[in-house]
Amino acid sequence: MDGDHRIMYSLFRENTRFINGTHVKDLACLNRDLKKIIFLDWDENSYQLQPRNALHRFKKWDGNDDDRQLLHLASFLRMIAASGVEDVRDVLDHYNQETDPIETFLIRQQKLLEIEEVKRQRAATQNSPGKPSTGLFSGLIGSKRF
Repeated sequence: MDGDHRIMYSLFRENTRFINGTHVKDLACLNRDLKKIIFLDWDENSYQLQPRNALHRFKKWDGNDDDRQLLHLASFLRMIAASGVEDVRDVLDHYNQETDPIETFLIRQQKLLEIEEVKRQRAATQNSPGKPSTGLFSGLIGSKRF
């Protein structure tokens, strides 16, 4: 998934703690600001030390070539990065309330696109030639009051 090598630090088995028979990844080992770290792992046990940093109910890839989950996940992560949020955990808390966080993200993105399209169509209609202006000074155009 990280073909461009944007992920600077990864945790592997040797970086885990063995707790109650489970290998648990500890983000504290990274010595980084947890407000800026997102944990991706489908196994809930692996992120039990910092659950707010994890995207919950992340679906495990089963080898199906038609599975688009990772592509959608990449869009989700780009949205978080582009939005410049102060603490990624707030975004994750919001989406983790959903049964399928990525599906919820995709639905919301589609609604935003539809709203933007309606706005664009309204703006194009209002600015078309031969159409009376509805701007701030529309009542003054054609009169000598300005």
